[in-house]
Amino acid sequence: MPTLIGWAGAAATIDRQAWFLFAVLFAWQFPHFLAIALMYREDYSQAGYRMLPRFDLASRFTRAEILIFTFLLISATLLPGPGGHGIVYTSAMGLAGLFMLYHVGRLVRSTSKELARRVVHGSVIYLPVVLGLMIAWKG
Repeated sequence: MPTLIGWAGAAATIDRQAWFLFAVLFAWQFPHFLAIALMYREDYSQAGYRMLPRFDLASRFTRAEILIFTFLLISATLLPGPGGHGIVYTSAMGLAGLFMLYHVGRLVRSTSKELARRVVHGSVIYLPVVLGLMIAWKG
């Protein structure tokens, strides 16, 4: 919501571009924060915080959620904005998406804390790249 509020404050309207940005930021947060929750599951538990579902002891459900939201994230970045986008934009976003999907795909097949850490680091690299591409191709 802060994205939409900021957009409305700056532009006095909420248009398609605002919803596009909101979708990207909304979908990005799930792989990022769920990977953090996987990394620190025991620490959160010892502190009395339940960050992940109790039934998901093997983290299969959480890893599936990370994968699903990664696909939603990549799909959101490939949506054409006003006026559409060219092959260069689509290719650049596709490469960024493959980068993110590579790290998530490795995590989905493993319960490694190190692979969860790589998803977190990958998402921190991915988001500025995607936002930079969106700025570069702003119509």
